[in-house]
Amino acid sequence: MLGYGGMPADVAQRNYDLFVSKVMPALKAHDVGGDIGVVHAPPQADAAD
Repeated sequence: MLGYGGMPADVAQRNYDLFVSKVMPALKAHDVGGDIGVVHAPPQADAAD
């Protein structure tokens, strides 16, 4: 849950619900180029070099 300190559980649940319904869709709308942990191969040198 998104709760802090002595925050009541119902307030923490509302924070979570808001994060899931508003923040996550906004974050997912941005293309950041790949998933975390994706390893891209280095560029290959041309055979003519």
